[in-house]
Amino acid sequence: MSWIVYSIMTPDGDVVRRSGRYENIDVLDEESNRRGEQIINFFELPDAVYHVRQWMTGRMGDLEVAEFCSMLSMYVSGGVDLQSALSDMENSARTPALKHVVTELRQALMNGFPLSQALRAAGQFPEEVLALARIGEESGTLDRVLRDAAAHIERVVAIRSAAKRAMIYPAFTLTVILGGALFWLSFVVPKIAEVFKGINIKMPASTLALVAASDWVRDYWWALILIFIALPFGFFLLRRNEKFRYQTDRLAWHLPIFGRIISGSQTAFYFQYLNLMYGAGVVITQALETLTLAVQNRYLRKRVTGIIEHLRAGEPLVKAVEKTGIFEPLAVRMIGIGEETGNLEGQLKKLGDIYFTRVNALVEVLSKVLEPMLLIVMAGLFGFFIIAVIGPIYGSIGSLGK
Repeated sequence: MSWIVYSIMTPDGDVVRRSGRYENIDVLDEESNRRGEQIINFFELPDAVYHVRQWMTGRMGDLEVAEFCSMLSMYVSGGVDLQSALSDMENSARTPALKHVVTELRQALMNGFPLSQALRAAGQFPEEVLALARIGEESGTLDRVLRDAAAHIERVVAIRSAAKRAMIYPAFTLTVILGGALFWLSFVVPKIAEVFKGINIKMPASTLALVAASDWVRDYWWALILIFIALPFGFFLLRRNEKFRYQTDRLAWHLPIFGRIISGSQTAFYFQYLNLMYGAGVVITQALETLTLAVQNRYLRKRVTGIIEHLRAGEPLVKAVEKTGIFEPLAVRMIGIGEETGNLEGQLKKLGDIYFTRVNALVEVLSKVLEPMLLIVMAGLFGFFIIAVIGPIYGSIGSLGK
């Protein structure tokens, strides 16, 4: 493949500059002739240049994907053809990543590819958007499914933001505590230890332990820096191993406080996605297959994989969901009611809303619960520092009094 930058003359006589990936110039020439266009000049560049350009433009964020789906939905519902819609979106794109993707989509549509295949070739859209685009093309409801996809992505972003927001406060507080402790051990404690040694004050065990820790930090500060760098980097590399990722996801799922936020956010995503796919007319087994690939938490993915086999064996959805053992009785009961009443879509939507509301409530409560706990940890740590420093002075004064 080569990346070809070229100028063409349209049937209206306008000169337009474009670029795209082609097997060779003959393929581009054939495509241009098919559209009644004439190539004026071109530059054929190595495919590596294209990949460098793609890396420099970056990837679209989730909210950009949602904005793209929402805008395209409005154009399609207004009766605007895809090429004209993408042309307007290309001219008004606010980021290089979005502009690059829209340009690629226009090129793929010019080459005769349907929108769903063009979206997949772009490599920047989640699986739910690809599946819904294909369904919308087949059913003639592209505007509705794109609008639903945008709303779903925005809800998923809100769920993830809530989960991250819950981690910010404790992470920041622990960082401050650790930074304060290192400052004392590096600068304050050594000076105090020199004073104690100079006047021959007998130091108790707590002070000796503090001085030993201070000496270790001053001698092996480089080891601490390596540890702080190696731990996140090593964890990131280990997470690429499926077994390690499964075990860490499983552990996180069952954590006392944060586990409820993680499990709640993942469950909210699961039912939101299933409601979206099922409401768009996707067969339940196909929706579950697509959903299983979209689930990022490996522990949840493994537990829900068996649902499809149970459905194909003739069991109702409620029984298949119950056998996973990972969903609460509330979810199982509501799915059962949805199957009995023929309103499964409505029940799935309610479940997604319930878990989304629960995650937001947990985030609000978490900061209030963790704040006194972290303050106790901070007070205990610095209380130990003060006792270890003041203790020898009081001991010395007591000895002088005797």
